[in-house]
Amino acid sequence: MFTDKLKNFIKDQEHRVQKYYKIEDKKIFALIGMNKLTEEIGELAREILASQKIRHKDKVNNHNTETLSLEFADVIITTLILAQTTGIDLEKALKIKIEKVTKKYDNL
Repeated sequence: MFTDKLKNFIKDQEHRVQKYYKIEDKKIFALIGMNKLTEEIGELAREILASQKIRHKDKVNNHNTETLSLEFADVIITTLILAQTTGIDLEKALKIKIEKVTKKYDNL
């Protein structure tokens, strides 16, 4: 499901961020990652609102599709790094979840 290039990037990025901010404690790094994910989700929400023309006029006028797509990428990358930090095999979890969702809606 994930490419080797993406897996390597996530692993490397986790180490780069830990080194850059001098964070050695995994628990602290996980809390910071959770905070970062919350921030990124807020930015994505603002871009979605702008794309649907639900925000203030000045924000809607500054919206573009590239910004929205990059916010989606930020959320995905931050989520992948947080999963790596907390020891979660997200690829395995996604496969399990896809199976559950598929079974749930198969009879529709």
